[in-house]
Amino acid sequence: MGKLLGFATNDADRLRAALYGARAALGVPAGRAAAWGVGFYQAGEVLLQKRPRPPAGAVDLFTLLGGLRTDLVLAQVLAPEDRPADTEPRNEDTPPYRFRSFLWMDDGPGLSAEATRALGESAEALPPFLRRNIRGGQDGERVFHLFLDELRTRGGLDRDVGPGSLSAAMAAALVRLDAAVGGSPPRAVLLADGQHLVGVSRGVPLWLYEGRGAPGFPEELDEPSRRGRPGSYEHVRSAAVISDAVTVPPTEGLRQLPDSSVVVVSHAVEVDVRPL
Repeated sequence: MGKLLGFATNDADRLRAALYGARAALGVPAGRAAAWGVGFYQAGEVLLQKRPRPPAGAVDLFTLLGGLRTDLVLAQVLAPEDRPADTEPRNEDTPPYRFRSFLWMDDGPGLSAEATRALGESAEALPPFLRRNIRGGQDGERVFHLFLDELRTRGGLDRDVGPGSLSAAMAAALVRLDAAVGGSPPRAVLLADGQHLVGVSRGVPLWLYEGRGAPGFPEELDEPSRRGRPGSYEHVRSAAVISDAVTVPPTEGLRQLPDSSVVVVSHAVEVDVRPL
């Protein structure tokens, strides 16, 4: 398993400064990254950046994301065991997965071949317009489309929905996953719709970081136009939801969420944690 990051801030122009407090938890050592993908929102558009092949060295999400102008971003670094050596690297098999304004990433132990076949059969029963959107061969993309189908039944694909509907659809998708594979495989899930960041922890730990301002942010990392302007980050609020099965270094302000929980971060960066 690799690393998931969902990050929200109230100032798209201050992303680098907002990320600074969580930077110690955002690295992936050399040899532990097989691919990475990023999805974010900018001027009403959903944008994706993907590298499906192994990077030459370590991956530092603080550096990778710091130059973006966005208030909501998802990033995933796949571990070598997430991408078998005999599999051709493809963008279609690299999260985050997208449907309209929705972005999805998940992580957990790999399913057995039998469970993967059963999940594929479940996805084949989806409505045609959802089935056609499945472009890769990964289990996570199929679970994402189970979620979309659950949201469809709640009328949430054609209109904005609240965090309650998003959380309920995610929980229902996991129930369908369990029914398909005959068990309860551990999963960490991150979802974004442009207005909310939603995370689910079930047997795979999630950590939450909440930041205020940008204490200690070095002026030399800032853009030249902002240097020498003390206090320009006092209004910045941020929240990071992180999953990393290997290690999450001690970081001030970082706390592990209860297992079987849902965390919702609003567009105003208000955080709510509730049972799954």
